[in-house]
Amino acid sequence: MAHFAYINSSNIVEQCIVVKDSYLLDENEEESEAVGIAWCERILESESGKYWKRYSYNTYKGVHLLGGTPFRKNAAHPGHIYDASVDAFYLPRPTDSGGDPCASWTINGATGVWDPPIVYPSDDLSNVGGTISYYWDESAYQADNTQGWVAP
Repeated sequence: MAHFAYINSSNIVEQCIVVKDSYLLDENEEESEAVGIAWCERILESESGKYWKRYSYNTYKGVHLLGGTPFRKNAAHPGHIYDASVDAFYLPRPTDSGGDPCASWTINGATGVWDPPIVYPSDDLSNVGGTISYYWDESAYQADNTQGWVAP
């Protein structure tokens, strides 16, 4: 089965559907994304300014989890963004603990996930038997670009 995302003019995924593989076959009996898109447009009456893209339900961070062909870095879901510049589906820009957009984060073109400007802390807490769950504070990063991850 093939998966297709219906994307609006703002590049936001509105709907995801499953399509029989046989609906993707071209004149040589080979799967074709273009044939699948044509089927979606014909059968589901696409609105002006909206378009379809194929994705793999089992793709995450650019890898097909079952060893198949990854499509567009991540599986699409309603509300996700399609970015043609990196040919990827990804989540909207994250927000920090206060609800402010993480303006300093950038999309990773190889994985289709948002990367913070500072690597998540890797504290060694094995001697105390616990872990710390840090959260991102965009204002702390904007004030001092060596800061950003904050412990509760």
